[in-house]
Amino acid sequence: MNDSTKTNTIIGGDTIYIGTEEREFVGKRVCVAWVLRTSVVPSRELDFCNPEHLVDEDDHLAALGGAHPADRAEIGIVDPATLELTRADVPVTDLECFAHLRS
Repeated sequence: MNDSTKTNTIIGGDTIYIGTEEREFVGKRVCVAWVLRTSVVPSRELDFCNPEHLVDEDDHLAALGGAHPADRAEIGIVDPATLELTRADVPVTDLECFAHLRS
């Protein structure tokens, strides 16, 4: 389980959505649930039970060499008025915490 008291927490932490794929998230603070390693396996072949494909801990992601520009992330945001959760699967490069991966 991710210790959210760590500094520089990515998975389980908040970041700003800076992409364009999901317009309702632009400029908003979102939570990163996990990273989908589409850089190592095509999306249609992802095995969500395989820890090499779906990474839900920062230390594990670091051990695998970190995120890559082709990876995707599951993000979520809660509407404070309705407490409704909205989730999306976006390119990691659409997140401020991975902006350094943009080419």
